Amino acid sequence: MPRKAEQPTGFAARLKTLREAAGLSQQQLADRVGLHKFSIAKLEQGIQEPTWPNVLLIAQALGVGCADFMAEPGSEPVRHVGRGRPAKAEADVAEERPKPSGEKKAKGQRRPPA
Repeated sequence: MPRKAEQPTGFAARLKTLREAAGLSQQQLADRVGLHKFSIAKLEQGIQEPTWPNVLLIAQALGVGCADFMAEPGSEPVRHVGRGRPAKAEADVAEERPKPSGEKKAKGQRRPPA
């Protein structure tokens, strides 16, 4: 039978920190994930360990990656947009946009070497 920890550590503490940083109540997070409010409370208290599918759902609902649950307490989460890569800062995105050229390449054709 799992014992209640004195002070939640690891996943439990990080879940609470990330939930609060997202501005969500336990009920709001539970609704987004499809769990009961008491399940979220048990996860945050370290009474219950999450299943991997629930970790994925919670991370998606909070807009963070699974690795953020293992990050040091107090560190900023990397915000994710949908699936895949972390969201980039607007300045980074502007620098990466290709410069418009006068000609368009046909689909499936490579540009000639410069």
